[in-house]
Amino acid sequence: MVSSISIIGMVFTLLISIAAPIVLAIVLYRRHRYHPLSIVVGAAVFVISQIIIRIPLLSALAGTSWHQKYSSSLIYLLLIYALSAGLFEETGRFIGFRFFRKNHLDWKNAVAFGIGHGGIEAALLVGMQSVNNLTISLMINSGSFETLMAPSLGDQAELVKEALTGTPPAHFFLAGLERLAVLPVHIILSIIVCLAVARRKYLLVLLAILLHGIVNAPAVLASPFDISIYVIESMIILMSIIAIWAIFRSKKWFPEEMVVQADRQKIIQ
Repeated sequence: MVSSISIIGMVFTLLISIAAPIVLAIVLYRRHRYHPLSIVVGAAVFVISQIIIRIPLLSALAGTSWHQKYSSSLIYLLLIYALSAGLFEETGRFIGFRFFRKNHLDWKNAVAFGIGHGGIEAALLVGMQSVNNLTISLMINSGSFETLMAPSLGDQAELVKEALTGTPPAHFFLAGLERLAVLPVHIILSIIVCLAVARRKYLLVLLAILLHGIVNAPAVLASPFDISIYVIESMIILMSIIAIWAIFRSKKWFPEEMVVQADRQKIIQ
């Protein structure tokens, strides 16, 4: 049986993954009236850079002898799993701002872009997984898992069942808390890349790639160094707090004339 607390944790994470970005987007719009397409472009950048390009490439790479040869190398793992996320996503952000948001290079639209980017990530990678976990858990508890799903899973059926019944309930809650913590990180990275385009200081894109890699590094290092999940989540929360501080400070990074020019362009259009 999957415990009731575990199921509550799955529901909590599902709600956080879907509701938090939506609520944040609504609050930001009421206060700052950003262009709605900034949300859409931010989400599209994640889908294209990660779901369509990076994740399939990593899956293909995992089956190669070259990957097997170097998979024990810590540097290789950091490059492939941590830094590559920054490379693909921040390059995507750059393209998004440079070609699709070039008339909306201000703070509020950069924040909206980050909400769209982080929000769709939460929905697709964590929200959908929570739906899957919740569905299977309810089937296990009702007794229908063995007859309806187990035959199609074959040898994996028992592993799936053990994973859901054996995972500590707190871990299901942590997934939702992590999504809350990661969202500000996506926002500040979007702000940095927006500034890179607006000010034509493209070294800021490299900074965003590096920072993205640093944020992902703890999760990559967890397995080789047997780091507790609670330590990993604490590190992510700390980085989130720094990101939140930087988000509010970053209003000053946008010169007033840049904001005025962006607003004038929107009025003209």
